[in-house]
Amino acid sequence: MTTIEAHEAYKARLLDRVVWMGEAARLLGVCPATVRRYVRRGRLKCFRGPGDKRRFYLSELRRFIEHRAEVAANAH
Repeated sequence: MTTIEAHEAYKARLLDRVVWMGEAARLLGVCPATVRRYVRRGRLKCFRGPGDKRRFYLSELRRFIEHRAEVAANAH
């Protein structure tokens, strides 16, 4: 990755909204326990915020939703 690409990726991350567990679960249409399971199995990325709480970037949730839709489409 070039310096310019790294800089652009950094800017994109700064503009990316952070979502808490409950909101992530609502956006994915599942319960928080299912979101935790996705994280434990490595299917969904998160980071830990204050109080060791899971936080998600909205772009990561979007990527996860798109991937899930692609897998479902290929299953038919």
